[in-house]
Amino acid sequence: MRIWSMRDGSSMPLHDRDGEAFASVTVKFSPDGKHVVASDLQGLLRIWNVRSSKLVRRWKAHKATALGLAFTPNGKGLVTGSHDNTLKYWDLGPLGAGDLGDVEILKIVGHTVGHCHFLLELGLMQVWQTYVHSVAISPDSRWVISGSSDGTARIWDMVDATLQCTLVGHENVVSSVDFSPTGNYMACGSWDGKVLVWRYNEFLGE
Repeated sequence: MRIWSMRDGSSMPLHDRDGEAFASVTVKFSPDGKHVVASDLQGLLRIWNVRSSKLVRRWKAHKATALGLAFTPNGKGLVTGSHDNTLKYWDLGPLGAGDLGDVEILKIVGHTVGHCHFLLELGLMQVWQTYVHSVAISPDSRWVISGSSDGTARIWDMVDATLQCTLVGHENVVSSVDFSPTGNYMACGSWDGKVLVWRYNEFLGE
């Protein structure tokens, strides 16, 4: 894990507290650019201060890999999405205050756990799970969108964790989701080679 300067090309390593190497799968800067968060294959999250390269927060967030990371617009919260089929919202508090431990403010469960598909003509059975692959938060922090490996994107209420709607249109993993910074629009990118743009106020009643 390294931070790179766009000005002169120099870089600075970011270490775990024990100095051991780890495999980062997703990284995200805080809105003010002062911190960066990374997830690993075991569901651990780490947050560093960019200027000092000091590790300021480390905790076990999920039971499996967390591919989706999104800071709230004010930088005080973090939403994570994982292969364990859950979304979680974390109140970060003052960064630098130490480990969060196992404190989750909001947990969203609703992505399909898994299913089987039989290929009778080949005498084979394929078993797979659908999981949360990507997450994003609306500019007003009211909605969360999660992209899934089953080709759907789902919109959730940030207050009570209820599912508002399921967007169907992709034929493969929804690997990237985002809200327009001006509101109203959201976009989903997929392994099917398509990018779909939605006007979400039409189906969320805004």
